[in-house]
Amino acid sequence: MNKEYEFLKTMLSFSISGVLHLFKVFPIQRNKILLYPFNGHYYCNLKYIDEKIREEHLPIICVWETHNVKDRSYPAGVKTVKKNSFAMFYHFYTASVIIFNSGLPSWMYKRNGQTFIETWHGGGAYKKNDAVFKNMKNKWKLVRAEKAWQRVDYIISSCAKFTKIFRDDTGTKAAFLSIGMPRNDIFFNEARMQKAASLVRDTYQIQPDFGIVLYAPTFRNNGMLVDLDVNELLCSLQLRFKKPFVLFVRSHPHLAKDIFAKTNRHDRVIDVSGYVDMQELLAAADVLITDYSSSMWDFSLTGRPCFIYANDLSSYKKERNFHTPINEWPFPLAERNEELKNNILNFDQHDYECKVRQHHEELGSYENGNASLELCNIIMHLINKEKLEDNYRGGITS
Repeated sequence: MNKEYEFLKTMLSFSISGVLHLFKVFPIQRNKILLYPFNGHYYCNLKYIDEKIREEHLPIICVWETHNVKDRSYPAGVKTVKKNSFAMFYHFYTASVIIFNSGLPSWMYKRNGQTFIETWHGGGAYKKNDAVFKNMKNKWKLVRAEKAWQRVDYIISSCAKFTKIFRDDTGTKAAFLSIGMPRNDIFFNEARMQKAASLVRDTYQIQPDFGIVLYAPTFRNNGMLVDLDVNELLCSLQLRFKKPFVLFVRSHPHLAKDIFAKTNRHDRVIDVSGYVDMQELLAAADVLITDYSSSMWDFSLTGRPCFIYANDLSSYKKERNFHTPINEWPFPLAERNEELKNNILNFDQHDYECKVRQHHEELGSYENGNASLELCNIIMHLINKEKLEDNYRGGITS
């Protein structure tokens, strides 16, 4: 049944793509770009690209695909079009550059004269990518995946190891832009970090003398596996860092409900899953606890403590495994609550910072706080029909 279903999806994909070719009657507008976030919100790399375009007053028209034109995450003045509407297809096929952070539907073809840029949504090189072609057992699903990646011209890379593994995983022929992730520029700007932290604290009314520990586990096919001892965690943090803490819990965007916060009725547990911008949450957090989420890469740029709590490590290795072995990560690892407590109580900031710097060097980090500006320069080259490899002096890996 699954084979027939995937075959029908593939045939439907080709049919829809054929119909969309009708939009060729409209000319491409060179100074227009379309931003296509995978969940329709104003967030991730695309948000920080848009903000930099506005900050630099560049002559670029930005149009956003959204699932809801009344989405409150969008600031006033941002042009949005509803997903799969006529307006969305019109702006998609009349924009010269399309930027997205988690692929595009296979049925959305690329016009001659358009450039597709994939920013991706995770930095570093930790867990294995679910887009790995060799793991796809259904040939029709593979056909759609290959078709989707063949359209991509450029992929933003956070580090040298990401470039290598992503090319191997997807078989893409796209060139990699070695500029770091635009969303991580915030961690190189203390004023922006403080502003973001104040916004988060005000939103959730956090007292100034309280620290924030953010728990942000990654997506799992079987949901969130919850056994974190909240009382022990908060006590350990207070003992080590000499102040009381509140626990922010943020479930992965793919999960509809935050199981953890709803099953742990604690007066210092706050569900922040509805807060759109993860980078602002990271800027506000004094401590991060995760398992295999790439948020650890982003947070490592702050130099603040990150702890790994992986109570399902053995099963996760069998299901997905890692590109960089978990024992090579610079973050203290625990599989049980008692181990997590000990890691917190014995945390050494100087030793941690040394390990993080070494980790960045080993992975070949490209993060430097200028990714948004560099990408804006790249977009301007593309809009002006300049061959990027000849006119852009930043790092490009073919």
